[in-house]
This record gives sequence, C-alpha cells and structure tokens, in this order.
Amino acid sequence: MKKILLFIFISLKLFSQYSIDNGIVYIYGRPVTGADINSFEILSDSYAKDKSHVYNADRIIKDADPASFIILSDSAYTKDKTRVYRLGTAIKEADPDSFELFGDTDFSKDKNNVYYAGMLSAADTKSFEILNSPYARDKNHFYFGNIFLNKIDTKSFKVLNSTFSKDKNHIYYGDYLNYGNIIIFSTADVRSFKVLDDYYSKDKSNVYFYDSKIKSTDPKSFAILSSSHSKDKNNVYYYGEKITGADSETFEILEENLAADRRNIYFKQTKLTDIDRETFIFLGTKCIDKRTCAEKVSFFKDKNGEYNTSEME
Repeated sequence: MKKILLFIFISLKLFSQYSIDNGIVYIYGRPVTGADINSFEILSDSYAKDKSHVYNADRIIKDADPASFIILSDSAYTKDKTRVYRLGTAIKEADPDSFELFGDTDFSKDKNNVYYAGMLSAADTKSFEILNSPYARDKNHFYFGNIFLNKIDTKSFKVLNSTFSKDKNHIYYGDYLNYGNIIIFSTADVRSFKVLDDYYSKDKSNVYFYDSKIKSTDPKSFAILSSSHSKDKNNVYYYGEKITGADSETFEILEENLAADRRNIYFKQTKLTDIDRETFIFLGTKCIDKRTCAEKVSFFKDKNGEYNTSEME
C-alpha cells in the first residue's frame, strides 16, 4: 500500500496543479472531494478520473463515464460514450460519435449542428467554414463566434484578421475575448483602413490600438516595436498610451516593461527619475516560473545601487 501511495504521489507531482497530502488529492490548493487515490489517474493539467468519477480540476463532471472519457485535441472539449463536454459542462445537443473540432478554434460540429460556446442554430453544417477564427461563414450567413452578422453587406464583406472585418460601408471590430461583442468602428476610414497586426491598425488620419484611437499619432511614420511599445516620429507609446518625454529617435526596448532612450530609463509609462542614465547597466531578465516563464523580473543597476522591476509594481 505504501508503494502504491508513493507511486501516486510521484505521478501527481509531475503535474504541478495536482498534489497529494495525507491521502487527499489537491489541485490549486483545493481538495478534490471524494477522489479515490488508489484508482486516481491524471489525464491532463486540469482533468483527472478515478474508478467512479471524472474531474475537471476539483469539480466532478456530472454523469461522465470514466471508462470511455477522453480529452479531444482542444482540451476545453472532452467526451465519453454518451456526451460531449465543454469545460466540464455537457453540450446537450452534441452527438459524441460524429462530434469533431474545427482545428485550433472554438468551433466544433457534429452531424446535426455547429457549436461555438453553445449551438449555432442557424448554421448549415455541410457548408460551414472558418475564415479567420472567430469569423466563419456558411452558404447563408457570416458569423463572429456565436453572433450572426445580419447587418453587414454580404457581397462586399471581407475578414481582415481575427478582430477586424469590413464591407463597403463600415469597418467592424470584434472583441472575441468577450465572446460576442462586435461593433461598427465608426471612426475609421473604410478606404484607407489597414490592419497592422492583432493589436494595431491605422487609416489615413489615425492609428488605433484595439478599438481605441491613439491620440496625436502620425500614421505615416508609425511603427510597432513590440506588443507593448510603438512609436512615430514624435512620440513613443506603451499599449497605446503616450510615454511623456520619451525620445522617439533613440528609444529602445530592454524587455516588455523596461525601456531606455538617450536621456532616461522607463518602466511601463513611468520615467525612472532616480536612475542615473550615464551609469545605467541592464543586467538581464529571469523567469519567476521557469516552467512557463509567464512572469519575468528584470535586473539593472547604476552608480547608486541595484534594482529589479518587481520592486516597481
């Protein structure tokens, strides 16, 4: 019995979300209530099962069958012999035998329906195709996620990227992070509008960050430096907000939130007035979580001391 528990403990530790203590399985510090540690099996970072139940993190997936339960290529979707699930909740209408995903998107279908965070009741399964997710179409309609686009000019409609689209009358901005918010981008000029990347766009008069106009920009000289920084001949911007006093010509990015020009050092939008520019030395960046490197800390020094960006949050 001790050998079995030790094996389970080691196996669980390979997946940082799960742990075991005193015969109880935990995920994110919460107990997986009722889990049988002798039959407990981890399927992914957020799914597990035992002889009686299937778990999405610490939650039992109601009526899921452990023996036939599998995770599909997009881990948000799973199924067993009788049901399909999205994020641990059954999609009532879905047929598990014919259910399939549309590649690396949130769209899916079976022999009867198309799904996107729920069933798209108007969609035609045979002609349905992805344009640039979450934009899609079938023989009758265009869609943005689960929104049926019924006010566009279908003959001239064109998808520009995963966020922007247009027809002869308007530019449209789709906020796919909020599942289903698409607006007419009324400030943009349809003829000269150009998508620069997933975050930035411009027309003959303005530059935009997401759906917001960046004030006082020069579209002709505008350049994207990184996902966080951009500039034109006059100014430097951090996520679309002007960095006061930054010198556009000499500005350089050291890491996502740390930058320098010939006069100053900047953290995000803030000028670090206590740092001596002449003796400033950038020491490098380290990952807080070495496995994912989702968060980073940068280190630097000047004649007065050593610093890191975690002290500035």
